[in-house]
Amino acid sequence: MWFDVVCCEIKTWSEFQMAFKKKYCVGLEDMWWGQIRQMKQGDNESVDDVDIKLRELFALVQVTDQRLMVRAFLDAIDPGIAWEVERSSGGTGEYDLDDIVARAARYEMVMQKYRSKGVVALGSSESIQGERSVGYGSTYNPPSHKDHHDAHSVNSSATIDNLLKEFRELKISLVQSAGNQQSSNRNMRGLTCFFCNKEGHKKPECPEWLATRKQDSYATGVNAVPLGAGKDLGLQQ
Repeated sequence: MWFDVVCCEIKTWSEFQMAFKKKYCVGLEDMWWGQIRQMKQGDNESVDDVDIKLRELFALVQVTDQRLMVRAFLDAIDPGIAWEVERSSGGTGEYDLDDIVARAARYEMVMQKYRSKGVVALGSSESIQGERSVGYGSTYNPPSHKDHHDAHSVNSSATIDNLLKEFRELKISLVQSAGNQQSSNRNMRGLTCFFCNKEGHKKPECPEWLATRKQDSYATGVNAVPLGAGKDLGLQQ
């Protein structure tokens, strides 16, 4: 009946939409805008899922401004993906929603690939701490909960810290050993034999001096014959 009343006044589809909303959608537009502002990517949702939901709401509220749609999309998706999209734009102020969605889908695929290997991507919601702005007028408050990716990252950091500590201790030990060896070598070089004037030993340890002492002991033994004694004996005979 409503259409029968107003149909004579409606000439275009746009006029029909306006009349229909005025009759049946009073108060719904505020609700749709609220859904746009509160839209967040779920754990089992992709950026494409978020894009489809937002485009349906954009159509209901008749949004055509690319800047506004891009800002709403970046607000809704994972902060890490939004950060990568903003970083790749280089502050050029690109506001084409189709391009932004395609770029976000590529980053999402890469992040999921490395998350499956236990790697926390830089800029992801697991690694971002505190409030962050991405430059499209959007402000993010990343979740404070920790998942198994955070635990893996913490364990990896602890393992690396332990390895670095062991490496430093080993390096200190090697340096000390080298220092002791050099000190010992310097002490050996500092010794000079008073008998042969050679370095590296003292006179009581000198091979030449010990050999001389051995010869002297043979020459001065009990049965030793003094030098020239044979000649004297021959003369006496």
